Amino acid sequence: MTMDVTGADYTYFANIDPVEIELAFVKKIKEFWPRPVMEVFERDEDGVEIFFAKDAEMDFGFATSGYSLNEDGEGCFMFYCRKFSLLQCEALLKNVTAPDEIKDIDDYSSTLVLNNIWEYTLVLPGLKEESDFVLRVHQSFMDLLAVS
Repeated sequence: MTMDVTGADYTYFANIDPVEIELAFVKKIKEFWPRPVMEVFERDEDGVEIFFAKDAEMDFGFATSGYSLNEDGEGCFMFYCRKFSLLQCEALLKNVTAPDEIKDIDDYSSTLVLNNIWEYTLVLPGLKEESDFVLRVHQSFMDLLAVS
């Protein structure tokens, strides 16, 4: 018996080292989960992977429920990042929020060539548009990227 794929991935690229983000993110999570279960699956100079559950009961239930919301509207999630020495790709730029110089222009294609860039992924137990909890976790992370 296999478990269906669960959760929603949100991925971002930033030139912000995870050392700056990780501790602040954990602190934000502890504002609504005072004593979360956190398991570090991997940590080295090229990335980190941390699993979060509210408590031991939620952690235990992950084996059967995966990344899904429980009856209280909460669920386990993962924080993951990895480093790329070079990211080169074609991208469609749209909904630009910064810098102001290109904020209100029409969508356009561009080639990105970025050195020493971090890919951050949150695997959340639902969609941010459908869950207050998911939105809160997501926003906690986005707030850190915006001020770093």
